[in-house]
Amino acid sequence: VNKALNSFEDYFTGTKEEHDLILGQLYFFRAWWHFEMMKWLGGLPYVDQEFSASETPQLERLSYLECADKVAEDFSRAASLLPVDWDKTTAGKKTMGHNELRINKITALCYLGKNYLWAASPLMQHGAQTGGARTYDYDAGYASKAADALGEVLQMVESGSTQYALVSFDYEDIYNHKKSKTATNCYSDLFFTTGQAWLQPGSTEAIFRGPSTGWSFTRYNYSRTFGPNALCAQDNKIHQPTANYVEYYGMENGLPLDDPDSGYDPNYPFKGRDPRFYHDIIFDGVQYINGDPGADAAMKYAGLATGGSMRAVSNASRTGYFYQKLVPHTCQKIDQGSADDYGPNPHAYIPYMRLADIYLMYAEACAVKGGPAGKSDKCSLTSIDALNKLRDRVGAGHVSTKFTGNAYMDEVRRERAVELAFEGHRFNDLQRWLLLTEPKYTVKTSAEFIRVEDESFFKDNDPRDARVAEYHQEVILTRDFSAKHYWFPLMRDDTYIFDGFVQNPGWE
Repeated sequence: VNKALNSFEDYFTGTKEEHDLILGQLYFFRAWWHFEMMKWLGGLPYVDQEFSASETPQLERLSYLECADKVAEDFSRAASLLPVDWDKTTAGKKTMGHNELRINKITALCYLGKNYLWAASPLMQHGAQTGGARTYDYDAGYASKAADALGEVLQMVESGSTQYALVSFDYEDIYNHKKSKTATNCYSDLFFTTGQAWLQPGSTEAIFRGPSTGWSFTRYNYSRTFGPNALCAQDNKIHQPTANYVEYYGMENGLPLDDPDSGYDPNYPFKGRDPRFYHDIIFDGVQYINGDPGADAAMKYAGLATGGSMRAVSNASRTGYFYQKLVPHTCQKIDQGSADDYGPNPHAYIPYMRLADIYLMYAEACAVKGGPAGKSDKCSLTSIDALNKLRDRVGAGHVSTKFTGNAYMDEVRRERAVELAFEGHRFNDLQRWLLLTEPKYTVKTSAEFIRVEDESFFKDNDPRDARVAEYHQEVILTRDFSAKHYWFPLMRDDTYIFDGFVQNPGWE
């Protein structure tokens, strides 16, 4: 990038539009790569100059905030140079309809907002520490900048002046991810497509994706690892959410499970839950095999109660749950013709950034400014409005107005845990909130209970209505994290290059 920027004006020939398109992409990627490394490593040297192959750089590490300010400068430059939609540029018309993977003004503004929100977050403001006492202590200045950048995007989205929109959550059969007959795109299309000529997932919500030929990995590896090994015949890598994470999925009325008004009943733990629970989570009694199960008849209805047919620790569920948000449960050897064979063209892919995340980050940044009613002057939405947009999309109840102060921020974070579950954001969120080391998050549990209903119940009834007995959770492991784990270690060989490039604390 620096080589290109240094020689760009000397060698460029073309139109003013082409000039700006190239420069905007260069500034974006210089900022993006720094930001992606900073998330894990903290402040770094900001490499904004070209070095010859024979030269040893002598750039000292900046603080996180110093680095974030430089990242912001480059993202801001990129946003000023890039178009909202490449299809509407002269250069972009040459690849009309094939520009969806290109970065644009929206991408740059969203990452600008994310960079500012991360800079505002407790870890970046107060440094690595245990105890969680400062988890609500954000920097209001950086949060305000984040709200403005993200709010500018959301105002354009809300007015319909971008190509981005939240996809629908309209299902005829939510357990099988079967869309309603009137749905043109749906929530599942964000992560997995079938019967669409290998179409890369993301739909109208994907703001930033990498290129993907992931259909081959989908067919042979990815889609074969989301259920019991006896059915998902590939490498024995079983994906299962812990019971305490599944509890973030609250009730359909919008309240968390532990709220006294939620209506949650541990004798009916799967009843009346947030609709995303039924889309994302395989729980006891869900019909897992649609075809003839043959010798696997014991697994036709997910046996996830204690001692059930799918509770083997070595090759099934240790926690009492599977998840199917990213790949439907029909990706298994019996139902494969409808989901993961070559015929239906399966393609699994998780976007780096999608529109729902922008609503969530905006809500968080505005909550720092003014709680539920906090907002940016760049956007008509308040913090709670942004959260309720996501609740409305899935048919869940609005965030209760009884949540204020820190309790409201807890709801913002819970919504983020549910909406972005399993998409690769959770570690960085707990890290920047100074919660990574705290027992609530280091302890992992399983759901233990007795199935009361016999098998015939699940043939004729919705599994969410099943009664269970003695529902409780048991600890299965505890992560041994300390303050040093808030930042990953640098490679030792790198820290030996020169004195100014120091190792992260605790990893010396």
